[in-house]
Amino acid sequence: MSHQPFETWLLEDRRSLSEEEQQNLQQHLERCSDCRRLEAKWQEVRLEMRAAPMVAPRPGFSRRFQAGMAERRVREQRRQAWRVFIAFGSSAAAVFAGFMIYAFFFSTTAEWVQSVVTLLSTTVGAAETTRSLVSTWMQFTPFSLNLTVWITVGVTFCFLVLLWVFAIWRTSLVGVINK
Repeated sequence: MSHQPFETWLLEDRRSLSEEEQQNLQQHLERCSDCRRLEAKWQEVRLEMRAAPMVAPRPGFSRRFQAGMAERRVREQRRQAWRVFIAFGSSAAAVFAGFMIYAFFFSTTAEWVQSVVTLLSTTVGAAETTRSLVSTWMQFTPFSLNLTVWITVGVTFCFLVLLWVFAIWRTSLVGVINK
């Protein structure tokens, strides 16, 4: 004999059952001793649960629970940061390894050396060009404009540094508050 859905209905609140489901359950209980026994045991358990005293948590439970939640949140954020770091590092290493394998199979040592020298000379050339451009700018623009540009650059740099310091301070403050 199939005891489903009757066992489920016995363990649910009977008020949620429709009239037809309640009639079907009652007819099944009249014929099935296993389900009658289940119903009797379930009623005993319900009575015991209602009669059991409510246990209060120990003092400071909510504070300890919140502190534990804050610690778990910080640990999860650290784990996530490490995952991102490892993912980006692995990606960079894979790209570098791909370039190295490509260079190993498709170029000679002389071409490697030539590429490094070209890269260094291009970098030095770019730095020299930038220095020359700034020097020319300084010579042909009025002092007040140069002063304005340098003050703007300096204030922007200071603002970014302060923003960075504030972000670090706020992050450390959140960690202190959560403890």
